[in-house]
Amino acid sequence: MIIDISSVLTGEKLSQDVDYKIEKEDAAVLSENLFGAAVTSPVTVSGNIKNNGGCVTLTAAASFDYEGECARCLDPVKGSFSLELTRTVAAAGTLTGDEEDYIIAEEGKIDIDGEICEELLLSFPSKLLCDEDCPGLCPKCGKPKKEGKCGCPEKEIDPRLKILAQLLEK
Repeated sequence: MIIDISSVLTGEKLSQDVDYKIEKEDAAVLSENLFGAAVTSPVTVSGNIKNNGGCVTLTAAASFDYEGECARCLDPVKGSFSLELTRTVAAAGTLTGDEEDYIIAEEGKIDIDGEICEELLLSFPSKLLCDEDCPGLCPKCGKPKKEGKCGCPEKEIDPRLKILAQLLEK
């Protein structure tokens, strides 16, 4: 979303509220890169742009709902993810160094969707878990371990050392 902040940049206003939604279709870059999770709601963005004596800062909170599979047991996982972000806003042409840490205002307008989506991608967990202590699946039969024992042997002898086990039996 392009936001006109020229009145904040010039000092006419000290702050400006930001409140909007990024629809799922517009946030396609999120769904494509969330480690197998899908965005199931619009990304809600709310915040404020303040001019503190010439230093303009954007403070925003973003949240969305998602669903995917547990990385250990493949059960469905649903949840919501949110984060807060703070960035300094600078007018175009006022910076002489690295512009990476700033949001650049072109003609008094900023587009914060890219910043929001990038921060969401970087902060989203790389593995979804149904439970922090999820034991996963049995490597032999594939039964979920949280359903109880499956009967598969806990310890298996390395096939290269089976001959030694036969010696121990004698």
